[in-house]
Amino acid sequence: ETAVHWVPDDAPFSGTLFPVAEPYRKPVSLSWKVWQEGESVAGFWQTIPGGAIPDSHWVLVQSNESGEVEGVEVADMVGDAIVGSVRRGGNWALSRDTVAPKVIPYYSGTPLVENGDAVWFVDDDLSGVEDVELSIDGRWARCVWDPKRNMVTYKASDGIHPVGQTCQVKLVAEDASGNQTLWDRTLSWLSP
Repeated sequence: ETAVHWVPDDAPFSGTLFPVAEPYRKPVSLSWKVWQEGESVAGFWQTIPGGAIPDSHWVLVQSNESGEVEGVEVADMVGDAIVGSVRRGGNWALSRDTVAPKVIPYYSGTPLVENGDAVWFVDDDLSGVEDVELSIDGRWARCVWDPKRNMVTYKASDGIHPVGQTCQVKLVAEDASGNQTLWDRTLSWLSP
């Protein structure tokens, strides 16, 4: 089995994991010590201010030589370190994902399309969409998530929605880091 080794970059929270070309058989754990308030960061002539290290929304970001994101893995605070597992080598850096997914209706003002279905585009810039949940007038409604097209569809043929009257529609999208977006509007289906 190939030995895995880490070469840190000049930046404090990044480096390259070797070998780069092949996926690993088992996940490799990467961790960074969390400095405490008032502690100095070696080589950076800085002191960590109070409350500077949040305990959530951490991710490991893999990027190529051009700086484009190739992969993201969620990391967690474990004791006095931030820890995440990866299954491939390459350039990895510790980052935070605090931006919630974007939810955009199919048309600028409404998700309703010609056949009566409701369609939204859901996109997340970093850790990826983890879950979507739809409710109509407080009742759970089945929706289909198509990750290749970043599309959520509610089929009008499911019949959860009332016809000819307004109803409250809520779509919640959550990314892998726990950031959520709520799309909350009233809609009216005119035909079944």
